Amino acid sequence: MCDLWQHTTVKPLPRGHIPHQIKQAIAQLKSRTAEPIRHIKLYNSGSFFDVGAIPLEDYASIAGLLSEFDRVIVECHPKLIGAHTLKFASMLPSKLEIAMGLETASDDILQRLNKRFTLSDYQQACVLLGKHSIDHRAFVMIQPPFVQPNQTQELCLKSVQTAFECGAACVAIIPTRITTGAMETLRQTGDLHPLSLEQVESCFDAALDLKLGRVWLDLWDLEHLQTCLACFERRKNRIETMNATQSILPKTTCTTCQPG
Repeated sequence: MCDLWQHTTVKPLPRGHIPHQIKQAIAQLKSRTAEPIRHIKLYNSGSFFDVGAIPLEDYASIAGLLSEFDRVIVECHPKLIGAHTLKFASMLPSKLEIAMGLETASDDILQRLNKRFTLSDYQQACVLLGKHSIDHRAFVMIQPPFVQPNQTQELCLKSVQTAFECGAACVAIIPTRITTGAMETLRQTGDLHPLSLEQVESCFDAALDLKLGRVWLDLWDLEHLQTCLACFERRKNRIETMNATQSILPKTTCTTCQPG
C-alpha cells in the first residue's frame, strides 16, 4: 500500500552493506543543511528487526553511526517487536522510536489485507515497548481496501483512538492510493473505493478534534486527489499548516468547484 516496494531487494544484503548505506546517507544529509540534525528516520522497505533485512551483526555498527542523534526512528511490523528490538535499543545512546503500521482497527480487514497480525498482536507490541520506555508512532490508512466510503471516517477515528490508547506518541494518517497491480485489481472488483480530497480533509479535521495527541496527515503524493486546479494548492497549504500547528483551520472555499 506504499511505494517502498519499488526500492527493495528480495535477497538479504551482506554484512556491512546497511551501515555503509547509512553512513553515506548521513553524509548527504549533512551536506544539504547547516542546521543541527537531532532526529533521524531509517525506513528500509520492510521491518528493521527482520534479521533477513538488517543482520544482527550490523547492529553495533549502525548504533555507532547513529550515536550523535537525539532520536532514532525505525519501522517495524508489530509481530517482529521483541528481543532484537531490546538488543538494538540497549546499544543506542539515543532515544529509540518504532514506527508501526496499525493500518486499521479491524481484525477482519487486517486479515483480508494479509497483514499477518491482529489487534492483539499490535497491543502486545505496544505493551513491550512501553515497558522498556521505547516510544512508538502509528500509521493509519484512510479507507484501505474492503472499507465502504460511508465507513471511512468512523473507522479512521477508531484506528487513531486505538493507537493512542496503546500509547502511541503520534499518529500519521495516510490516504490509500492505487499504486500496484494488486490495488488496481481490488479497485476493479469494487473492494477498493477511490478517495476524495474532501474525505481526507474531513478525517484529518475529526482526528485532530479528538485531541488525543499529535496527528499528521501524510502529504505524500496528495496530488493524486487533485480535482480542482483553482483551490488544490490552498487546500494543501491548509493541511501543511494544520500538520505544523495541530490546529483546525477554516475549510478552504472555492468559487470554481464549490459555486454558490
